Amino acid sequence: MLNGLAAAGTGVAGVAGGWAAADARGGGVIITGSLHEVATRPGGSAYAATKRAVLALAQAASMDYAAQGIRINVLAPGAVDTRLWRAVQPTDPQRDWAAYKRDWAQRNLPAIKRIGEPEDLAQAALALASDDLAYMTGTSVLVDGGLTTSL
Repeated sequence: MLNGLAAAGTGVAGVAGGWAAADARGGGVIITGSLHEVATRPGGSAYAATKRAVLALAQAASMDYAAQGIRINVLAPGAVDTRLWRAVQPTDPQRDWAAYKRDWAQRNLPAIKRIGEPEDLAQAALALASDDLAYMTGTSVLVDGGLTTSL
């Protein structure tokens, strides 16, 4: 696990450093995190610690590269309907997937009442990368449908 974190740090620094050398105008780096950087469930301590470390890395790197005009932020999704999310769900093979998603969202997402779609994250990433949010750096954007409000 520590090697993975070290590799992630090297990767972020390499991307930001390369960007600074290639483009004096600056730019932005978006790192994928997780809502587990702020809240988790029993059995999730190792995962939560690594996701919190990703945020800490982004915060430190944002200070290191601010002078070059590079913003570094984290996009932290919650439940999003992807192959990975589906693979970890304890589903009954006899049950309809759409019904499972609807029931899961009703129990866990009282505000939005639906599981996120990849397009929800894409829209958040586009906003985070835009000049409209040029003042944001070293922070995390939770895209979790209100999940953390109900934990």
